[in-house]
Amino acid sequence: MKKIELLLPAGTEESLKAAVENGADAVYFGIDRFNARRRATNFELNKIKSIIDYCHENGVRAYCTLNILIKNEEIKEFFETIKTLYLAGIDAVIVQHLSFIPIIKQNFPDLEVHLSTQATITNSYFQYLIKQADRIVLPRELSEEEITSFIKKTKLPVEVFVQGAMCFSYSGKCLFSSFLGGRSGNRGLCAQPCRKKYNRSYLLSMKDLCLVKKIPELIKSGIVSLKIEGRLRSPKYVAAAAKLYRKAIDSHYEKNFTIDSELFKEMKLAFNREFTWGYYANLKNIISPEKPM
Repeated sequence: MKKIELLLPAGTEESLKAAVENGADAVYFGIDRFNARRRATNFELNKIKSIIDYCHENGVRAYCTLNILIKNEEIKEFFETIKTLYLAGIDAVIVQHLSFIPIIKQNFPDLEVHLSTQATITNSYFQYLIKQADRIVLPRELSEEEITSFIKKTKLPVEVFVQGAMCFSYSGKCLFSSFLGGRSGNRGLCAQPCRKKYNRSYLLSMKDLCLVKKIPELIKSGIVSLKIEGRLRSPKYVAAAAKLYRKAIDSHYEKNFTIDSELFKEMKLAFNREFTWGYYANLKNIISPEKPM
């Protein structure tokens, strides 16, 4: 039986090593352009081969996020970037534009294309547009029942977020930061105004998603990858989350599912905004008004 993939964030080289050394099956990271976390340290494109080689030497797959909205004048550079990544051995690129899938497939054989949660693939009627994609990253807003239904109807490989920040806007489609200061979240520059105080309370600040207790049913549903958010978080958080989820996943396959309380505590201490099962469990009380972090 093939195990479900544990996918960890890498916003810096230190976080990348923390993920690889603590149980990641795959990592996702951005370069210095075209990614939705441009405020992270990220990686230089001309040095990306050594990063990918390091991952592969340790049996870890490497995915690059190219998931912002691309402007017309950037299209040539965008595909030149994919070419460089492809020649360096990247396993997959994560994109937002549906229209790019056939172009990538035609020009870069064997390169996987994963559709970002930014693509907002919300129901099975999308299958006619996305059937060439190798994986769909579903929005955090979908419930357990909706995820299971999507998998059964489309038969497409699905990745879901199980840990980390949630966005007050639907699937990150937020214009708040753009309106306030011209820093678009859809271009990777969100200033996170949702984490600010309004009327003496953090009215828009969401709790952190945490689905580690749901791992058995997530695996049963047919999901292929469990994704942890956090390219802007510390290597300590990445390591703690990796250890916790790695041990929980392995214990399920050993038919003795457990959650290590010490590892859970370690992750909470590294970073948390109070945890929730969120939309996955159809919960409504998912705002953390007392504190933003």
